[in-house]
Amino acid sequence: MEPLSSIKETLVQVAEAIRAALGVHVTIVDHTFEKIITTRDESLGRIDEGSANALSLKTGELLFIDQPRNHVACAACGNKNSCKEFAEICAPIVSKDGILGVIGLVAYDESQRDYLIAHSEGVKKFVGEMAKLIASKYRETLDHHALEVASRELDLLVSHMEQGVVYTDCKGIIKRLNDYVENAFGFTVGSTVPADFLAAAENSDLSHQSFVISEPNMTRGIFDRHTIKNATGECGYVFFIETLKSSISRYHALESQPMLTHFDTIEGSSKTIRGAINIAMRAAMSSSTVLIQGESGTGKELFARAIHNHSARADCAFVAINCGAIPENLLESELFGYESGAFTGANTKGKPGKFELADGGTLFLDEIGDMPLNLQVKLLRVLQERAVERLGSSEPTPIDVRIICATHRDLELMVKEGEFREDLYYRIQVLPVMIPPLRERTEDIPDLVKQLVKRKKERLSIGRNITVSDEVMKMFMTHRWTGNIRELENVIEYSLNIDTDGIVTSEDLPNRFYGQGSRRKSDRGFMTLQQMEHDLIKSAISHYGTHKEGIVQICNVLGISRATLYRKMKEI
Repeated sequence: MEPLSSIKETLVQVAEAIRAALGVHVTIVDHTFEKIITTRDESLGRIDEGSANALSLKTGELLFIDQPRNHVACAACGNKNSCKEFAEICAPIVSKDGILGVIGLVAYDESQRDYLIAHSEGVKKFVGEMAKLIASKYRETLDHHALEVASRELDLLVSHMEQGVVYTDCKGIIKRLNDYVENAFGFTVGSTVPADFLAAAENSDLSHQSFVISEPNMTRGIFDRHTIKNATGECGYVFFIETLKSSISRYHALESQPMLTHFDTIEGSSKTIRGAINIAMRAAMSSSTVLIQGESGTGKELFARAIHNHSARADCAFVAINCGAIPENLLESELFGYESGAFTGANTKGKPGKFELADGGTLFLDEIGDMPLNLQVKLLRVLQERAVERLGSSEPTPIDVRIICATHRDLELMVKEGEFREDLYYRIQVLPVMIPPLRERTEDIPDLVKQLVKRKKERLSIGRNITVSDEVMKMFMTHRWTGNIRELENVIEYSLNIDTDGIVTSEDLPNRFYGQGSRRKSDRGFMTLQQMEHDLIKSAISHYGTHKEGIVQICNVLGISRATLYRKMKEI
């Protein structure tokens, strides 16, 4: 409970008003038995807990003491023998939060006592109203403080939204907006939103429709309008705005999100995949760090999401970041966040990193093997201390995050070669989960093909029945699948688009499919040198990756120059 002293100015005004109106002294005590206001020249401090004020505070009853020292309410007071009071009225200050304190009216001579006795009913009613006034002001102040906090929290939330937010009055004049809108569209507080916005605002049938903004010198975007109303009618509008480019990117990101996010929906009955699932299910019941290893395209993020969704953190955030897809100079700020002014171009309000965004949930660090060594040191410190420091700040922020890492690289070998910190390796490899490549679980291919055909048909809006021929299924079973399930998915989608008769045959498969595994052979049944070369390069890419260090390693292993490698990669 907030102390009454939070409205001290109001208390002083009330006490002085009572003093002027009734001619008696006034004391106000808070719920902790502290005397916080007095109109008499006396010290403040803790009152005797056996006093009449304390009794009123404990019972919530209004007391009229016309004979101090002899009154039953004074029986337990330690100061009754030295008490100089002639009469006293104690009125509790009560709100829905409880008893906040007591107003005490004290007569220090007989004339004041006679006045209180003669006008007791009126005085009690008056002081009761004053107590209600104080309680009302107290609640108003608390509500105001709560509103200020909520407003600051809302500002912080809105400022970090990956979408624009604009609040206008009924005339379309902007009252509030976030950085996204200001930076992307050039809107400012006090300006008027474009005509398209106002047209949507005036048409009640289009309150939740999207529109395209295409005014001169303006970034194209889309927006939704929502009306804010009070008891008297419309009072303003909220527009959620996004650039068209961002909206399209988000749509494609959602389209590409893994559909399989639970263990029971991961296809496969082979011993190898079931073994990986069983280990992952046990990992889901723990809070220890998980390291998922497997070749590219095996579904490492699917496993990470399934582990999160079956854990105690399932109701909290799952935040993913690919450590190999973000430039080194940006990766640090993405992971750990930054304060205002931390670097040129930084958001003026700062930005939380992935660790803070995942607080309470799970952070998925994909391709952890591609993380630079200097960031590995900082990551290790975060894992050890369970706190993160934003760029530009020296204040650690405590976090509660479950870490799941993934990589297609051999971290143990990288540790031996000095490319990955050994101490970090043992920190993240507490619960290892190995996902087998598709070529080691060929018995799962028929079921995977059926599921992928069904899913791709729905996505591509293909209504006709399509099946995969026995010939193609046999080819799938002997194919090497260096790209694993991702490659199988790609081949299936290509075939469904090319097929014309409802049966996928070898003629419907992409040429790249024959670059490895079950391939078109020369007349004598041999692979061509070009096919072997392409196969070798694809395998190296799958193993080492296409980041800077991976390219160097591929060139060293194959004994070719970087220019030659890039040229041959274009031929594949």
